[in-house]
Amino acid sequence: MENIDLLHSVVSMLVADGQLPPQESEFLKGLCRRLNLSDAVLEDVFGKFEQGDAYVYLPQDEDERKQLLNYLIQAIVADGKVAPQERQLLEAVTRRLGISQNDFQDMLNVLLCTDSEDTTE
Repeated sequence: MENIDLLHSVVSMLVADGQLPPQESEFLKGLCRRLNLSDAVLEDVFGKFEQGDAYVYLPQDEDERKQLLNYLIQAIVADGKVAPQERQLLEAVTRRLGISQNDFQDMLNVLLCTDSEDTTE
């Protein structure tokens, strides 16, 4: 899985609800740093999204599928809540990735709990 595909997937997920709160924006900037992608690349991805060129990459490799799902969940919980549109899209992606609903729910619960613990300290 290419880093740009991962970024496209995360951006598509985050803007599914039509909003990008500051926490989600900060998550994207941090993700770009981890993936060694520049701010210009992020701006380009947003530009493509605005032109209707949005996609969620569906890797074939099991480890890549889990990595993608982990990043997508981290992204949507970045603001401490999961918008209905984000959850619907994430559930659809999870089904397409062949990940069980129970595994998805477990990952979501773990990250929501971790996020709420981080914000209360």
